[in-house]
Amino acid sequence: MDMEWNEKTLEFLSQRFLDTLSPNPEARRDAERLLFVAAKQSNYGLAVLRLIAEPSIDEQTRQAAAFNFKNHICSRWLPCADSGISPIRDSEKEQINTLIFPLTLSSSRLIQTHLNEALAVICKHNLPAAWLPELTSSLQKAALAGHYASVNGILRVANTIFNNFRHHQSHEKGFLEILAPLLQELFLKTDSLIDCSAGGSAAMLRPLFESQSLCCRIFFSFNFQELPEFFKDHMNEWMGVFNKCLSCNYPSLESTADGLELVDDLRSAVCDNINLYMDKYEEKFQRFVEGFALAVCTLLREVSKSPIRDQLATRAINFLTTVSTTSAHHALFAVAGDNGIRDICQSIVIPNLSLREKDKQLFKMDFMEFIRRDMDGNTRRRIACELLKGLATNYKPHK
Repeated sequence: MDMEWNEKTLEFLSQRFLDTLSPNPEARRDAERLLFVAAKQSNYGLAVLRLIAEPSIDEQTRQAAAFNFKNHICSRWLPCADSGISPIRDSEKEQINTLIFPLTLSSSRLIQTHLNEALAVICKHNLPAAWLPELTSSLQKAALAGHYASVNGILRVANTIFNNFRHHQSHEKGFLEILAPLLQELFLKTDSLIDCSAGGSAAMLRPLFESQSLCCRIFFSFNFQELPEFFKDHMNEWMGVFNKCLSCNYPSLESTADGLELVDDLRSAVCDNINLYMDKYEEKFQRFVEGFALAVCTLLREVSKSPIRDQLATRAINFLTTVSTTSAHHALFAVAGDNGIRDICQSIVIPNLSLREKDKQLFKMDFMEFIRRDMDGNTRRRIACELLKGLATNYKPHK
């Protein structure tokens, strides 16, 4: 049985989604039961998507519908053969593919978050080429207007799509060839705006830093499997900005906890990128290694003192570990003799090995989880140990 799109369907779905937000548990259960039954009908996902696009429906109801749509796509786009769940029909998938992309680009942040997750599921199985012109056109228009709320919304969607470049055996070359120059143009333009606004307010800098972080993550996706010719030809431009991100301070942002988190998110993305190049494209990257090693060491001396900057600390130490275990570059750490190694151990390794108050609390509450995290390599302590092992691999004490 097909779900037809009409006023009756719109009224039924909107009321049920509104009821799922009710403080009355019985009303919530009834709404969830009716939606569960309705989801078995063909074109249910398409109807929910059309409801989300309906401007006459209030934002709260559309957010609930977006959450439901995400779960529907996750469970029914390509369910396991033995799950007993009926998959969405190909004809409905085609219509969803046509509607979801422009709707995601134009939606509010909260709705876009749910639609992005649905897009991620769709892109695992298929990357519709029809999305490229609209993505390119929308990004060009938003970047030209300097409207970074729109730019960042489009980049979040692009980041979701291009995450799949990391895991598929072959890239969608058309996407990369057209979008790589546009991504670089935006990245360099935003860097110039940050330079001009360095003394400006946090509100002015915040969307610029978010844009740079998203550009860096898309850069990582584009470069994950192989080094594209475009990025090989423009490595100087990208690496110059990457080094600046690691070396410069931004007081108006870093003076608050959420602002510091935003800056550190950009620096973490940069560390992921240079670690990728160090690991996979060492020959092309080697002329930049010394400059980045110095910048990362300098940054870590400050970051290692903080008990809360875990993400940046681990990503930065990962880069130093990759450098220290590479035969061609390990000597960078010994240029100052034994004192150079001693300085790294004292200012970077030892502070990150120390047990913090939250580590002690975790051990008291759940010592198995404490051990698991260390064994999985997800803690500053474990990452610092790996750096120490890397340094020791090629270290010979001066006599």
